[in-house]
Amino acid sequence: MARAALTDFKGVTVALFDDDEAGQQAKLSVVKSLEAIGKEGKVKCLIVGKKNVAGDEIRKIKTSGLVIPFGIEEACGTEAWIHAKTKNWIEERGGELLTLNSHRMDKTQSLIDLIEEKITNVDIRMMVLNKIADFNKGAFAKHVSRQISISQQVPAALGALVDEIAVCFR
Repeated sequence: MARAALTDFKGVTVALFDDDEAGQQAKLSVVKSLEAIGKEGKVKCLIVGKKNVAGDEIRKIKTSGLVIPFGIEEACGTEAWIHAKTKNWIEERGGELLTLNSHRMDKTQSLIDLIEEKITNVDIRMMVLNKIADFNKGAFAKHVSRQISISQQVPAALGALVDEIAVCFR
Protein backbone atom coordinates (compact mmCIF):
# COMPACT_ATOMS: atom_id res chain seq x y z
CA MET A 1 0.00 0.00 0.00
CA ALA A 2 2.89 2.35 0.76
CA ARG A 3 4.22 1.87 -2.80
CA ALA A 4 0.82 2.70 -4.25
CA ALA A 5 0.69 5.93 -2.23
CA LEU A 6 3.89 7.25 -3.81
CA THR A 7 3.01 10.00 -6.27
CA ASP A 8 5.77 9.11 -8.71
CA PHE A 9 5.30 5.34 -8.62
CA LYS A 10 3.78 3.98 -11.82
CA GLY A 11 4.25 0.23 -11.25
CA VAL A 12 1.79 -2.44 -10.27
CA THR A 13 1.43 -3.67 -6.71
CA VAL A 14 -0.26 -6.98 -5.98
CA ALA A 15 -1.44 -7.95 -2.51
CA LEU A 16 -2.15 -11.63 -1.82
CA PHE A 17 -4.59 -12.56 0.93
CA ASP A 18 -5.73 -15.85 2.43
CA ASP A 19 -9.32 -16.86 1.78
CA ASP A 20 -10.40 -16.58 5.39
CA GLU A 21 -12.02 -13.93 7.57
CA ALA A 22 -8.71 -12.18 8.31
CA GLY A 23 -7.80 -12.11 4.62
CA GLN A 24 -11.19 -10.68 3.65
CA GLN A 25 -10.89 -7.98 6.33
CA ALA A 26 -7.32 -7.12 5.30
CA LYS A 27 -8.38 -6.78 1.66
CA LEU A 28 -11.26 -4.50 2.64
CA SER A 29 -8.89 -2.41 4.77
CA VAL A 30 -6.43 -2.00 1.88
CA VAL A 31 -9.20 -1.04 -0.54
CA LYS A 32 -10.72 1.50 1.87
CA SER A 33 -7.31 2.97 2.75
CA LEU A 34 -6.45 3.45 -0.92
CA GLU A 35 -9.83 5.03 -1.59
CA ALA A 36 -9.23 7.44 1.30
CA ILE A 37 -6.01 8.72 -0.28
CA GLY A 38 -7.35 8.76 -3.83
CA LYS A 39 -5.28 5.81 -5.02
CA GLU A 40 -8.02 3.26 -5.63
CA GLY A 41 -7.07 0.65 -8.16
CA LYS A 42 -3.32 1.06 -7.53
CA VAL A 43 -3.15 -2.28 -5.71
CA LYS A 44 -4.58 -5.44 -7.20
CA CYS A 45 -5.91 -7.55 -4.32
CA LEU A 46 -6.00 -11.31 -4.90
CA ILE A 47 -7.52 -13.99 -2.69
CA VAL A 48 -5.91 -17.45 -2.67
CA GLY A 49 -8.17 -20.04 -4.32
CA LYS A 50 -10.86 -17.63 -5.50
CA LYS A 51 -10.25 -17.86 -9.26
CA ASN A 52 -8.72 -20.04 -11.93
CA VAL A 53 -8.68 -23.22 -9.91
CA ALA A 54 -8.32 -26.26 -12.13
CA GLY A 55 -9.47 -29.79 -11.20
CA ASP A 56 -7.25 -29.75 -8.15
CA GLU A 57 -7.60 -30.07 -4.40
CA ILE A 58 -8.99 -26.58 -3.84
CA ARG A 59 -11.70 -27.12 -6.46
CA LYS A 60 -12.62 -30.48 -4.93
CA ILE A 61 -12.91 -28.93 -1.46
CA LYS A 62 -14.93 -25.96 -2.69
CA THR A 63 -17.31 -28.07 -4.78
CA SER A 64 -17.88 -30.35 -1.78
CA GLY A 65 -19.53 -27.42 -0.01
CA LEU A 66 -17.11 -27.58 2.90
CA VAL A 67 -15.55 -24.34 4.06
CA ILE A 68 -11.95 -24.07 5.20
CA PRO A 69 -9.64 -21.07 5.37
CA PHE A 70 -7.54 -21.28 2.21
CA GLY A 71 -3.96 -20.05 2.31
CA ILE A 72 -1.13 -20.51 -0.11
CA GLU A 73 -0.29 -23.83 1.58
CA GLU A 74 -3.57 -25.34 0.38
CA ALA A 75 -2.52 -24.48 -3.19
CA CYS A 76 0.62 -26.62 -2.95
CA GLY A 77 -0.97 -30.00 -3.67
CA THR A 78 -1.48 -33.22 -1.76
CA GLU A 79 2.05 -34.51 -2.37
CA ALA A 80 3.48 -31.62 -0.35
CA TRP A 81 0.88 -32.22 2.35
CA ILE A 82 1.72 -35.92 2.55
CA HIS A 83 5.37 -34.96 3.04
CA ALA A 84 4.33 -32.42 5.69
CA LYS A 85 2.43 -35.11 7.53
CA THR A 86 5.48 -37.41 7.57
CA LYS A 87 7.53 -34.52 9.01
CA ASN A 88 4.86 -33.66 11.63
CA TRP A 89 4.47 -30.17 10.17
CA ILE A 90 0.67 -30.27 10.34
CA GLU A 91 -1.77 -29.63 13.16
CA GLU A 92 -5.53 -30.00 13.46
CA ARG A 93 -7.60 -27.05 12.34
CA GLY A 94 -9.59 -27.25 15.53
CA GLY A 95 -12.83 -25.48 16.35
CA GLU A 96 -12.75 -23.16 13.34
CA LEU A 97 -13.57 -26.10 11.08
CA LEU A 98 -16.66 -26.94 13.13
CA THR A 99 -17.74 -23.30 13.27
CA LEU A 100 -17.41 -22.86 9.51
CA ASN A 101 -19.32 -26.06 8.67
CA SER A 102 -21.81 -26.69 11.48
CA HIS A 103 -24.75 -25.43 9.40
CA ARG A 104 -24.04 -28.19 6.85
CA MET A 105 -24.51 -31.01 9.37
CA ASP A 106 -27.78 -32.59 10.35
CA LYS A 107 -28.62 -33.32 14.00
CA THR A 108 -27.16 -36.83 13.99
CA GLN A 109 -24.05 -36.11 11.95
CA SER A 110 -20.58 -35.41 13.32
CA LEU A 111 -18.08 -33.15 11.59
CA ILE A 112 -15.95 -36.18 10.67
CA ASP A 113 -19.03 -37.89 9.17
CA LEU A 114 -19.76 -34.79 7.09
CA ILE A 115 -16.16 -34.53 5.83
CA GLU A 116 -16.01 -38.25 5.00
CA GLU A 117 -19.31 -37.94 3.10
CA LYS A 118 -18.16 -34.90 1.12
CA ILE A 119 -14.47 -35.75 0.55
CA THR A 120 -13.69 -39.31 -0.47
CA ASN A 121 -9.98 -38.78 -1.19
CA VAL A 122 -8.08 -39.39 2.07
CA ASP A 123 -5.24 -37.01 1.15
CA ILE A 124 -7.63 -34.14 0.45
CA ARG A 125 -9.49 -35.04 3.63
CA MET A 126 -6.18 -34.65 5.50
CA MET A 127 -5.88 -31.13 4.06
CA VAL A 128 -9.40 -30.28 5.23
CA LEU A 129 -8.83 -31.57 8.76
CA ASN A 130 -5.39 -30.05 9.22
CA LYS A 131 -3.29 -27.00 8.52
CA ILE A 132 0.43 -26.39 8.28
CA ALA A 133 1.61 -25.32 11.73
CA ASP A 134 2.77 -21.70 11.76
CA PHE A 135 6.30 -22.58 12.90
CA ASN A 136 6.65 -25.11 10.04
CA LYS A 137 5.49 -22.93 7.15
CA GLY A 138 9.06 -22.00 6.18
CA ALA A 139 10.17 -25.62 5.98
CA PHE A 140 7.01 -26.46 4.03
CA ALA A 141 7.66 -23.64 1.54
CA LYS A 142 11.28 -24.77 1.07
CA HIS A 143 10.10 -28.32 0.41
CA VAL A 144 7.54 -27.16 -2.18
CA SER A 145 10.15 -24.97 -3.87
CA ARG A 146 12.64 -27.83 -3.97
CA GLN A 147 10.04 -30.22 -5.41
CA ILE A 148 9.11 -27.73 -8.13
CA SER A 149 12.79 -27.30 -9.02
CA ILE A 150 13.35 -31.06 -9.18
CA SER A 151 10.17 -32.08 -11.00
CA GLN A 152 9.75 -28.93 -13.12
CA GLN A 153 6.03 -29.19 -12.33
CA VAL A 154 3.97 -26.71 -10.35
CA PRO A 155 0.87 -27.92 -8.46
CA ALA A 156 -2.24 -26.93 -10.43
CA ALA A 157 -3.72 -24.49 -7.90
CA LEU A 158 -0.35 -22.86 -7.25
CA GLY A 159 0.21 -22.52 -10.99
CA ALA A 160 -3.21 -20.92 -11.39
CA LEU A 161 -2.36 -18.45 -8.63
CA VAL A 162 0.97 -17.60 -10.28
CA ASP A 163 -0.86 -17.08 -13.59
CA GLU A 164 -3.37 -14.80 -11.87
CA ILE A 165 -0.53 -12.74 -10.39
CA ALA A 166 1.27 -12.60 -13.75
CA VAL A 167 -1.84 -11.21 -15.46
CA CYS A 168 -1.66 -8.22 -13.11
CA PHE A 169 1.73 -7.29 -14.54
CA ARG A 170 0.78 -7.44 -18.22
